[in-house]
Amino acid sequence: MPWASINFYYVDERCVDPGNSESNYGMSFHTLFSKIQIPPENIHRIRGEEDSVIESLRYSAEIDTLIPKENNLPRFDMILLGLGEDGHTASIFPDQMNLLQSDKICESSVHPKAGREE
Repeated sequence: MPWASINFYYVDERCVDPGNSESNYGMSFHTLFSKIQIPPENIHRIRGEEDSVIESLRYSAEIDTLIPKENNLPRFDMILLGLGEDGHTASIFPDQMNLLQSDKICESSVHPKAGREE
């Protein structure tokens, strides 16, 4: 793979330190990024260890600056999403469907069972 030509952006992250076993970045670093030759600047992580509201603003600005837009929305070449047991994706949980109406690029949400910000 031409890893130097590929950029990775995260759809969601748990509000934990990257060394925490719950961290999406930590998991992807240990299972993929640490095993390939990819420039560190090509990995655009959500800083889960930061305040979630401030980090959502920072990450939104990063996406807004680096990703081309179509119909005033960021246009990624490919998006890979998972699906939780409760039907959630991208940290949009069934009791937080109002997030789909947001005009922001990134939002903070709260895991309904764990009570943790994401």
